[in-house]
Amino acid sequence: MMPAETLVTLPVIGRERAEKILEDRWGLRGTLVPLDGERDLNFRVRLSGQRKGHSLVFKICNAAEDAAMLECQEQVLSAMEALDGLSFSRVIPTIDGETRAAIRADDGRRHLCRVVDWVDGRPLSGVNPRGAVLHRSLGRCVARVGRVLRDFRHPALERPLPWDLCRALEVLEEYRLPDADTDRAGLIAGFSGLYRERVLAVSDRLRRGAIHNDANDNNVLVGQTAGTVCGLIDFGDILYGWLVADVAIACAYAMLDSDHPLDVAADIVSGYHEVFPLSPEEIGVVFPLACMRLCLCVCISIHQQIMEPGNAYLGISEEPAWRMLDTLSGVPPDFATHLFRDRCGLEPVPGSAEVADWLSRRKGFSPLVDAEPSVRPPLILDLGVASPEVGVGWVPQDTDCITRNLFRTIGEEGADTGIGRYAEYRLVYDSDDFVDFSGHRRTLHLGLDVFQPAGSPVYAPLAGTVHSMADYPAKFDYGGILILRHETGTGHAFYTLYGHLDPDSLLHLTPGDPVGEGRQLGRMGDSTRNGDWPPHVHFEIITDLLGYGNTFLGVGSHAHRDVWLSLCPDPNLILRLTSEGQATPLVPPPVNEHPSGNTESGQSRAAGKGGTAAAPFPGSGMVRGAAQYLYDATGRRFLDGGSPDVILGHCHPAVTRAAQERMTVLQGPVPGSHALVRELSEALGELAGGLFSRVLITDGLVHARELAAEILSLNGYQVERPFQPEPGIIVGEGQDISQDTAGDPSALVVDESICALGRLGDRWWGFEGGDRKPDLILLGNVLANGCPLGAVLVNNRFADSGNLEHWSRAVSPVSCAAAAATLAELSSGAHFGHAYEMGRRLECGLTGLTDDHAAVKGIMVRGFCCLIEFYSDRHARYSALRLQQNGILVRVSDRKGSRLWFAPPLVAGERDMDRFAITLKNILGEDAFHRDVQHP
Repeated sequence: MMPAETLVTLPVIGRERAEKILEDRWGLRGTLVPLDGERDLNFRVRLSGQRKGHSLVFKICNAAEDAAMLECQEQVLSAMEALDGLSFSRVIPTIDGETRAAIRADDGRRHLCRVVDWVDGRPLSGVNPRGAVLHRSLGRCVARVGRVLRDFRHPALERPLPWDLCRALEVLEEYRLPDADTDRAGLIAGFSGLYRERVLAVSDRLRRGAIHNDANDNNVLVGQTAGTVCGLIDFGDILYGWLVADVAIACAYAMLDSDHPLDVAADIVSGYHEVFPLSPEEIGVVFPLACMRLCLCVCISIHQQIMEPGNAYLGISEEPAWRMLDTLSGVPPDFATHLFRDRCGLEPVPGSAEVADWLSRRKGFSPLVDAEPSVRPPLILDLGVASPEVGVGWVPQDTDCITRNLFRTIGEEGADTGIGRYAEYRLVYDSDDFVDFSGHRRTLHLGLDVFQPAGSPVYAPLAGTVHSMADYPAKFDYGGILILRHETGTGHAFYTLYGHLDPDSLLHLTPGDPVGEGRQLGRMGDSTRNGDWPPHVHFEIITDLLGYGNTFLGVGSHAHRDVWLSLCPDPNLILRLTSEGQATPLVPPPVNEHPSGNTESGQSRAAGKGGTAAAPFPGSGMVRGAAQYLYDATGRRFLDGGSPDVILGHCHPAVTRAAQERMTVLQGPVPGSHALVRELSEALGELAGGLFSRVLITDGLVHARELAAEILSLNGYQVERPFQPEPGIIVGEGQDISQDTAGDPSALVVDESICALGRLGDRWWGFEGGDRKPDLILLGNVLANGCPLGAVLVNNRFADSGNLEHWSRAVSPVSCAAAAATLAELSSGAHFGHAYEMGRRLECGLTGLTDDHAAVKGIMVRGFCCLIEFYSDRHARYSALRLQQNGILVRVSDRKGSRLWFAPPLVAGERDMDRFAITLKNILGEDAFHRDVQHP
């Protein structure tokens, strides 16, 4: 059992007494500021006199600390001086030249104390955001310290300490949770079992040596500008233990409150391995050791708070640790190990390559289904993100409709069978139900789909043993599922999975049954039996079941693509299909990374530099749109607030249908005198409430601006060409855009290319209720929900500007049809109330930004089109880039690039408004945003 006295209380010494001790023993005077501490009483000393501006740390050790341990720490700090580029404390001797002094506390207890240098840097706990670059540098720092310590020896290192991971089970037994806390006790028990199974089983193969043993986020220091770890403090927990414990401890604390804890840990492990390579056994115990450290954290914290209720620092990590333990309890330990191996440059799943090689060298397999590819080759289907075969966004999936369309396409191409591709990114999984245990959306298809009519038989391509079968009838699940176990020639096990079968067709099988090659396994289920999918079999090879009993994931995440493809090799190694010579490849080419990815690695690229990279054009890299979202090629979803032309939502059904119908009838451009154009002009004029006497339709916003400039010129204004008023801003109110010789008042020109129709709230134009009416309004592609079109609306003041029809250019009839459908949808008025409510919600969400952040100059919300103006373009572009990395697209506008526009489609709702406001507030609180901020 771990001795209870190893958990000690803080020394009882007041600040004034500490100041006197410091002056008497060290001859130092200064202001003492208390620092947090678990076992020792620490003060930061701000020196006065000749050394004013310098800082030291005065440490009064707990009564249980002995001189041998302090001597050990002093030797370690001396050894750390050899590490260039990292900062560590240096011991300051007393007046008598000693490294420490002995004192009596107010309660009479004897304590040793010493003074060390203050190490500059910010604690990792206060760094925001913390991305991959920073976490890898943490791993490298811990590894460099570990390399110095591994051969360090001192008798004091062999000591009982509650934080010793080698004795973790003893500590948990000594400080077990109250019996009433059954749920949390269950968590501890589960991780204790994992520790026994994964750590103690290989403990004799884990390297041992001196370790720092406490690289928590308050002991890790980060440089003020470099964004990398610059030092490690507090060697008070140093002991002799497993070397790998240091990297596991660093992972444990860095993961706290992270949305993607496995990625954080993987970055730390990869940085450590780069400097101080880990063995395969050591990589395999990082995850269970990190979890066990968090278990120790919560149990010791509870015990210490009972002993010392006034020390708030003792509970600083307890609740975040409980939350993280709950999250990590859902992570398959083997997956964490595979991910760490991948980041260390090793094969993610040991033996996966061997399985693939054995399958590729095998001469042949029995067919999976009844089909003769040589007679009627299967049709390779494109079901990827950009496929028109898959609907998304506006209406729920209609499985019967999809089934009819799918099999009609297969038949029209002269095939009996359709093939859904392996390693294809699919939007059919765009649901919160498909977020994995690491916090990433799963869109990467891990098997091959073979489509045939319901009831079609499915056979075993190779001999094996029944591992399991089950029925998962829920929507988007497997329905009937069967898993067979196989072995390579060397005895390495792997599995094949058959999903979406009729569960009744599997009743003849029992786990453990041998299955011969070519034996019928079951039949394809219809949508009522197979998880509500079109009839098909999902065939998958699995090299590690990750502890799943009778199922396995059929879709993985792009963030961990290499790991998932190592877990599930190409099924065509067995099926031996081919797509050679076909337009659609059997395996899609890998997708290149796009800078808009919502990853912590992406965040670090922006946050770790003093400058600001320009935000990519909103929508660049996107391959599909639906409602208020855009999707990149991997299926990652982005809230679109940066495409101002799309007012109703991407691919709105009514607009899309109108454009498609017109395209089948008339495609060539039509003149301004055409009935389609005249009808559109009349509809737009009526919708504008009679404020404008003339509506001129153009082929786009550029021509609309040219036309507006001509109208102003005809009325005596001198207009600078090209004419381009600030988007969404009233030009001329209170100032002249130009002044003619007659001294006429300024013209009021509004460019609505950003502030789109209907976003303005409970009326068409945001200034309808004001004293001044607009003279001209310019409209761009928003008129046709993104299709190329433009318009100029002119009031009575300029109505008699001569014959302007000769300025009209031929326009697309498809765009006219799209515009007519857009106006018809907007004319119902239902959107205005929604826009007004969303605008108020957004306005409330952004309350206080100008008061809390000196870089924010002003905020304007019109409807729910929002403009944030910054004092510098750096802050606007940084905010735009970080929003994009968090899945929100915005636009940076004006010539100085200091305005950030958020203009989502009208279909956006409360969650979208809240998400934008919360995300923006978080970004404005980040370190890099505030770097070099100057007050106005």
